[in-house]
Parts: sequence; structure tokens; C-alpha cells
Amino acid sequence: MSAIAVSMGSQIPSRLRPPAAISCICLLLLVGAVLFVPGFASRANLLNVSLQAAVLLMLAMPQTLIILSEGLDLASGALLSLCAVLLAQSLAGGQGLLPALCVAIAVGAVFGLVTGLLIACLDLPPFVVTLGGFGIAQGIALVLTDGNAVTGIGPGAAAFYAQTLLGIPLVIWLALGVCLFTYVLLYRTRFGNHVFAIGGNRDALVLAGVNARASHVMIYVYSGLVVGWPRCCSPGA
Repeated sequence: MSAIAVSMGSQIPSRLRPPAAISCICLLLLVGAVLFVPGFASRANLLNVSLQAAVLLMLAMPQTLIILSEGLDLASGALLSLCAVLLAQSLAGGQGLLPALCVAIAVGAVFGLVTGLLIACLDLPPFVVTLGGFGIAQGIALVLTDGNAVTGIGPGAAAFYAQTLLGIPLVIWLALGVCLFTYVLLYRTRFGNHVFAIGGNRDALVLAGVNARASHVMIYVYSGLVVGWPRCCSPGA
């Protein structure tokens, strides 16, 4: 068994590389927009596009792991709303940004843990589990707010959103950090190997002596952790 595990750990990373075709297409689209769209390459427009995409980019990173494991997550949007409500209500209750953020992240992680356990340990279909999670998260958010906007959150979230580093908004740096972390997690760690194996050949992973269920659960926990905090990066938080 250990020989199989060593073989898997040494072979998988050398075979799995980010698809170059997608990068080439994105580069061509970027060059075309710079050449033919007036004002596209201006600093103001690039920052605006990057800020609009930052939160979506952060949310897309854990979805990559979920899809690679032959799963899906329909609840991430509703969970994002629930975490936003908890963050806003904590700020409105006089908590600082860091404690409020910890509450949102903890709820996201617990939600991901429960989702992962239902899918990995009870072998329930991801579609059914995450669709149910969507309704639960959305329902809790509506109950907490009674359908009304949360007011009086203070300047903490807005001040965080306005921070810059080297002239670039901190939110963009955070999004790039999540991308880099996810890349390293997938292509430079054993856990990344396990993610690919869960979607590609789960039986081989089990025969190699790896706890496939634990790795599967951690995929959804990671998703919940990431979903729990990007809302503070949005001006509408």
C-alpha cells in the first residue's frame, strides 16, 4: 500500500498542469480589448473591473476543488448572503471587524463541514445536499433580517474596502492571494493529489491507504471558509 501511495504522490503532479489553452484565450481577449476598446487599458477601468471580479474570483477558487472531486455546490451564493448578514449584524451590534469576520468564517466553515459530511460520509448526492443547503442558508438569512436591510454597521467594512497596497486596492491583493494559495494547494501538496484522485479514481486512493472521506470533507470545509469572508471585501457588506 505504501508503495502505491508513493507512486501516486510522485506521478500525479507531473501529469496535471493548468490548461494552457485557457490562458492563451484569455490573453488574446485581453490584447484585443486593449487594442480595439477605447479606454479599456486605463488604470481606472482596470481597477474597476478587478474590484468587480475580486469577490467572484475568490468564490470560484474552492469551486474548482469541488468540481474536480465530481461534486457541485449550489449553496455558496446563499451561504455568502448568510455570512454577510451575520457580519453586518455583528458590526451593527458593536463588534469590531475582526470578531465579526471570525463569526462569519466560523459559520461558513461549519456549514461546509456539515455539507461535506453528508456528501462524503453518507454518500448523498451533492446536488440534493447543496440544494437543501441553499434553502436552509437563505431561510436563516431571511429570518435573521426579517427581510430588511441591516443598518448601522459602522465604517469598519468600508474602511477595509478602501485600503490600498502599492496603489492597488487590498481586495485585489486578497483575491490574488486566494488564487495563489489554491494553486499551491492543488499542485504542490498531497491534499491536491487527493482532490484529483477523488474525482478521477477514488478506489485507487482508498487502496493507497488514504482516508478519502476526510479529504472529501475538507474540500467543502475549505469552500465554507472562503465563502465566509469575501463579503467584507464588497462595498455592500
